[in-house]
Amino acid sequence: MITAEYDELVAAAMEVPVEGWDFRWMSGRAEGSEPSWSYPETARAFIADADRLLDVDTGGGELLATVQPLPRQTWATESRLPNVAVARKRLEPGACCARGVSC
Repeated sequence: MITAEYDELVAAAMEVPVEGWDFRWMSGRAEGSEPSWSYPETARAFIADADRLLDVDTGGGELLATVQPLPRQTWATESRLPNVAVARKRLEPGACCARGVSC
């Protein structure tokens, strides 16, 4: 029955601890392709001469961490509270200040 299979997949997904934007648990379960461009390379070009940077909805800071070096004044915001601690751990040892926000 399709509904039972769907319910099993949803139940399995609900048990996965998700921190930040780490979706490795979906490996083999989802199909997709990488874009032809590189987000880190594109972002680095835009922030190369920046004095300040704001990353809104940073998740766990995974993407922001890939665009090093960051401007001296870099902030990251995240509204999902479990991700705030993940972002702080990943980003605050460097130049970034990660903060939780409510929407």
